[in-house]
Amino acid sequence: MNKKELSATAALTAASVILETLPLKFPFPLLSYLTFDLGEIPIFFLLFYAGFYPSLMSSSALFITLLAMGQFAPIGPAFKFLALASALTGAYPLAKKKVALAFASSTALRIVVMTLANYFLIAFFMPDFLNYLIVPGFLNFLTPLDALLILTAIFNIFQNLISFGVALALYKRLKAIKL
Repeated sequence: MNKKELSATAALTAASVILETLPLKFPFPLLSYLTFDLGEIPIFFLLFYAGFYPSLMSSSALFITLLAMGQFAPIGPAFKFLALASALTGAYPLAKKKVALAFASSTALRIVVMTLANYFLIAFFMPDFLNYLIVPGFLNFLTPLDALLILTAIFNIFQNLISFGVALALYKRLKAIKL
Protein backbone atom coordinates (compact mmCIF):
# COMPACT_ATOMS: atom_id res chain seq x y z
CA MET A 1 0.00 0.00 0.00
CA ASN A 2 1.48 3.34 -1.03
CA LYS A 3 1.33 6.57 1.00
CA LYS A 4 -1.70 7.86 -0.89
CA GLU A 5 -3.68 4.67 -0.23
CA LEU A 6 -2.55 4.61 3.41
CA SER A 7 -3.68 8.21 3.88
CA ALA A 8 -6.99 7.46 2.21
CA THR A 9 -7.46 4.40 4.43
CA ALA A 10 -6.84 6.43 7.59
CA ALA A 11 -9.11 9.30 6.50
CA LEU A 12 -11.95 7.07 5.32
CA THR A 13 -11.74 4.89 8.42
CA ALA A 14 -12.07 8.04 10.54
CA ALA A 15 -15.03 9.14 8.42
CA SER A 16 -16.62 5.73 8.87
CA VAL A 17 -16.21 5.84 12.65
CA ILE A 18 -17.65 9.36 12.80
CA LEU A 19 -20.63 8.44 10.63
CA GLU A 20 -21.20 5.28 12.64
CA THR A 21 -21.24 7.14 15.96
CA LEU A 22 -23.39 10.09 14.89
CA PRO A 23 -27.14 9.75 15.48
CA LEU A 24 -27.77 9.38 11.74
CA LYS A 25 -29.38 5.98 11.94
CA PHE A 26 -32.78 5.14 10.51
CA PRO A 27 -34.69 2.12 11.82
CA PHE A 28 -35.78 -0.58 9.42
CA PRO A 29 -39.57 -0.39 9.75
CA LEU A 30 -40.11 -4.15 9.84
CA LEU A 31 -37.43 -4.86 12.50
CA SER A 32 -36.75 -1.64 14.36
CA TYR A 33 -33.62 -2.92 16.13
CA LEU A 34 -31.94 -2.99 12.71
CA THR A 35 -30.88 0.45 11.58
CA PHE A 36 -29.65 1.84 8.31
CA ASP A 37 -26.50 3.85 8.75
CA LEU A 38 -24.01 5.72 6.63
CA GLY A 39 -20.85 4.37 8.26
CA GLU A 40 -20.32 1.71 5.60
CA ILE A 41 -20.15 4.20 2.73
CA PRO A 42 -16.52 5.32 3.31
CA ILE A 43 -15.43 1.69 3.56
CA PHE A 44 -17.09 0.77 0.26
CA PHE A 45 -15.56 3.91 -1.28
CA LEU A 46 -12.19 2.64 -0.08
CA LEU A 47 -12.88 -0.68 -1.81
CA PHE A 48 -13.33 1.13 -5.14
CA TYR A 49 -10.41 3.49 -4.55
CA ALA A 50 -7.71 1.34 -2.94
CA GLY A 51 -8.90 -2.25 -3.08
CA PHE A 52 -9.92 -5.09 -0.82
CA TYR A 53 -7.22 -5.11 1.87
CA PRO A 54 -7.45 -1.41 2.79
CA SER A 55 -11.24 -1.69 3.00
CA LEU A 56 -10.95 -4.81 5.16
CA MET A 57 -8.44 -3.02 7.39
CA SER A 58 -10.90 -0.16 7.71
CA SER A 59 -13.69 -2.60 8.62
CA SER A 60 -11.44 -4.12 11.28
CA ALA A 61 -10.65 -0.71 12.75
CA LEU A 62 -14.37 0.11 12.82
CA PHE A 63 -15.03 -3.20 14.59
CA ILE A 64 -12.41 -2.45 17.26
CA THR A 65 -13.76 1.08 17.74
CA LEU A 66 -17.35 -0.13 18.11
CA LEU A 67 -16.20 -2.78 20.59
CA ALA A 68 -14.38 -0.13 22.63
CA MET A 69 -17.47 2.08 22.59
CA GLY A 70 -19.58 -0.81 23.86
CA GLN A 71 -22.34 -0.56 21.26
CA PHE A 72 -24.21 -3.82 21.99
CA ALA A 73 -20.76 -5.38 22.35
CA PRO A 74 -19.66 -7.88 21.28
CA ILE A 75 -22.64 -8.90 19.11
CA GLY A 76 -23.33 -5.56 17.38
CA PRO A 77 -19.72 -4.87 16.37
CA ALA A 78 -19.15 -8.49 15.35
CA PHE A 79 -22.27 -8.54 13.17
CA LYS A 80 -21.33 -5.18 11.61
CA PHE A 81 -17.90 -6.62 10.78
CA LEU A 82 -19.40 -9.84 9.38
CA ALA A 83 -21.81 -7.86 7.21
CA LEU A 84 -19.11 -5.55 5.89
CA ALA A 85 -16.43 -8.21 5.41
CA SER A 86 -18.80 -10.50 3.53
CA ALA A 87 -20.13 -7.66 1.35
CA LEU A 88 -16.61 -6.48 0.53
CA THR A 89 -15.47 -10.04 -0.21
CA GLY A 90 -18.40 -10.56 -2.55
CA ALA A 91 -17.84 -7.27 -4.36
CA TYR A 92 -14.06 -7.25 -4.62
CA PRO A 93 -13.34 -9.53 -7.57
CA LEU A 94 -15.70 -7.59 -9.85
CA ALA A 95 -15.85 -4.14 -8.23
CA LYS A 96 -14.16 -2.23 -11.04
CA LYS A 97 -15.15 -4.38 -14.01
CA LYS A 98 -18.76 -5.51 -13.71
CA VAL A 99 -20.44 -3.29 -11.17
CA ALA A 100 -23.92 -4.84 -11.36
CA LEU A 101 -22.47 -8.31 -10.87
CA ALA A 102 -20.25 -7.00 -8.06
CA PHE A 103 -23.30 -5.59 -6.30
CA ALA A 104 -25.22 -8.84 -6.77
CA SER A 105 -22.40 -11.03 -5.44
CA SER A 106 -21.74 -8.59 -2.59
CA THR A 107 -25.38 -8.63 -1.55
CA ALA A 108 -25.75 -12.39 -1.95
CA LEU A 109 -22.70 -13.18 0.17
CA ARG A 110 -23.78 -10.64 2.80
CA ILE A 111 -27.24 -12.23 2.99
CA VAL A 112 -25.86 -15.77 3.30
CA VAL A 113 -23.35 -14.84 6.00
CA MET A 114 -25.78 -12.71 8.00
CA THR A 115 -28.58 -15.29 7.72
CA LEU A 116 -26.28 -17.96 9.14
CA ALA A 117 -24.97 -15.61 11.85
CA ASN A 118 -28.49 -14.60 12.89
CA TYR A 119 -29.70 -18.18 12.82
CA PHE A 120 -26.94 -19.37 15.15
CA LEU A 121 -27.28 -16.37 17.45
CA ILE A 122 -31.04 -16.72 17.83
CA ALA A 123 -31.36 -20.51 17.73
CA PHE A 124 -28.52 -21.28 20.13
CA PHE A 125 -27.95 -18.22 22.30
CA MET A 126 -31.12 -16.09 22.29
CA PRO A 127 -34.13 -18.32 21.58
CA ASP A 128 -36.32 -16.30 23.97
CA PHE A 129 -35.87 -13.29 21.68
CA LEU A 130 -38.42 -14.84 19.34
CA ASN A 131 -41.09 -14.49 22.07
CA TYR A 132 -40.84 -10.71 21.72
CA LEU A 133 -40.78 -10.60 17.95
CA ILE A 134 -43.86 -9.16 16.30
CA VAL A 135 -44.14 -10.79 12.90
CA PRO A 136 -45.81 -8.60 10.26
CA GLY A 137 -49.15 -9.96 9.08
CA PHE A 138 -47.94 -10.78 5.59
CA LEU A 139 -45.44 -13.26 7.11
CA ASN A 140 -47.78 -14.97 9.57
CA PHE A 141 -47.55 -18.24 7.67
CA LEU A 142 -43.84 -18.52 8.68
CA THR A 143 -42.27 -19.45 11.98
CA PRO A 144 -40.97 -16.41 13.90
CA LEU A 145 -37.38 -17.47 13.20
CA ASP A 146 -38.00 -17.82 9.46
CA ALA A 147 -39.74 -14.44 9.38
CA LEU A 148 -36.84 -12.85 11.26
CA LEU A 149 -34.30 -14.30 8.83
CA ILE A 150 -36.27 -13.17 5.77
CA LEU A 151 -36.73 -9.65 7.15
CA THR A 152 -33.03 -9.47 8.05
CA ALA A 153 -32.17 -10.50 4.48
CA ILE A 154 -34.41 -7.73 3.13
CA PHE A 155 -32.70 -5.25 5.46
CA ASN A 156 -29.29 -6.39 4.20
CA ILE A 157 -30.33 -5.87 0.59
CA PHE A 158 -31.30 -2.27 1.29
CA GLN A 159 -28.28 -1.52 3.52
CA ASN A 160 -25.96 -2.89 0.85
CA LEU A 161 -27.75 -0.89 -1.83
CA ILE A 162 -27.24 2.30 0.16
CA SER A 163 -23.60 1.60 1.07
CA PHE A 164 -22.46 0.19 -2.27
CA GLY A 165 -24.55 2.56 -4.40
CA VAL A 166 -23.61 5.82 -2.69
CA ALA A 167 -19.94 4.85 -2.47
CA LEU A 168 -19.85 3.91 -6.16
CA ALA A 169 -21.57 7.14 -7.20
CA LEU A 170 -19.11 9.21 -5.12
CA TYR A 171 -16.14 7.25 -6.46
CA LYS A 172 -17.22 7.71 -10.08
CA ARG A 173 -17.87 11.40 -9.58
CA LEU A 174 -14.52 12.03 -7.89
CA LYS A 175 -12.69 9.91 -10.45
CA ALA A 176 -14.32 11.94 -13.25
CA ILE A 177 -12.99 15.20 -11.77
CA LYS A 178 -9.65 13.49 -11.02
CA LEU A 179 -9.50 14.08 -7.27
